[in-house]
Amino acid sequence: MEYEGARVGSIKTAWRRAIRDADLPEITPHTLKHTAVTWARHKGVPLADAAGFFGTTVATLESVYLHHHPSFQ
Repeated sequence: MEYEGARVGSIKTAWRRAIRDADLPEITPHTLKHTAVTWARHKGVPLADAAGFFGTTVATLESVYLHHHPSFQ
């Protein structure tokens, strides 16, 4: 990530300000990742595609998010 051409060392300050300004409850960037992966599974995105996009393994997606796929049951 970068801001005005310089590398960003940490997003912590901006993150805290954003959730405060949006009047959101205590959430983390991982909360957003979990939500995005869940939505991808709901849409039927192939595991390999989701794993590559979200920077995780297919094994993790299978063990944590498999039940979110429309054909799970």
